[in-house]
Amino acid sequence: MPKLQSMNKRWVVGLTAIAVLLVAGFIWYKQGYASYENVFWGAISNNLATSSATRRTTQKLGDRQTDLYIKLNAGSQNAAEILQVVTKPDQPGYKVVQDKIGTPVIDYVSYQDINTLKNDRDFSKLVGVWGQSASDDTYTQAILSTFPTGNLKPSLRSELVRAMQTKHVFSVNFEQIEHPRVNGQITNLYNVKINPVQYFEVYQQFLNVMGLDKIDLPNPDNYANSKPLELKVYIKPEAREIVKVSYINNQQDEFYSSYGLDQHIEMPDNSIPLGELQKRVRSVQQ
Repeated sequence: MPKLQSMNKRWVVGLTAIAVLLVAGFIWYKQGYASYENVFWGAISNNLATSSATRRTTQKLGDRQTDLYIKLNAGSQNAAEILQVVTKPDQPGYKVVQDKIGTPVIDYVSYQDINTLKNDRDFSKLVGVWGQSASDDTYTQAILSTFPTGNLKPSLRSELVRAMQTKHVFSVNFEQIEHPRVNGQITNLYNVKINPVQYFEVYQQFLNVMGLDKIDLPNPDNYANSKPLELKVYIKPEAREIVKVSYINNQQDEFYSSYGLDQHIEMPDNSIPLGELQKRVRSVQQ
């Protein structure tokens, strides 16, 4: 009997130790790794560690709605593709679809659909014709998202995140977090204010690291008296991925997806000078 009691005591001690470890692990997960603040900064860091991403932007301005589908590759292939769809909700059938493909040195532009509801204008011969120019406009537009996106080395990534934190680029109340669903998935909803002076300072640092220092950002000093930009940021906590950004003042939403997926962008085989394509479009419009 004493031997059996000794074994039972050891079992109790062992189970108690396991329980303590489980509780401690759960507390660490909730208060440390999975804390709202760590999830937020983890998502910011992951944005700087992805070889590709897709975002969709929807904006309503006047009688027009513009949807942008932006695909960015920042890994083995530095390229971007932007599909722009312009519609008029009050005029069913109105649609202008423009496709842009670009690298840091060349741009391609084509119209995939043009229907302005004006029967006297025939754009059919222009659809699918690619115009080419020596420009980085498309790639630059894809890179310049609100939250910097790229594929940086860990040391550079950590340096940028620290700069955002020490300069207080983002003001976030981590005590008031909601959990709405986006595309069926539970998210952490953060109310974020972007401080423009610090934001442009750090963003320029990001562009320098990316080798895009020739891009001219606004002078931060010009925003010394500007109010912070307010937005809502939806983050998938397990993956630490930004899935949606809503801008409070301009009726614009952005949806993010396809982080790190292989999305090779095919360059057009045939093209004409962009100036010639624009000339043909103007001739139809007259």
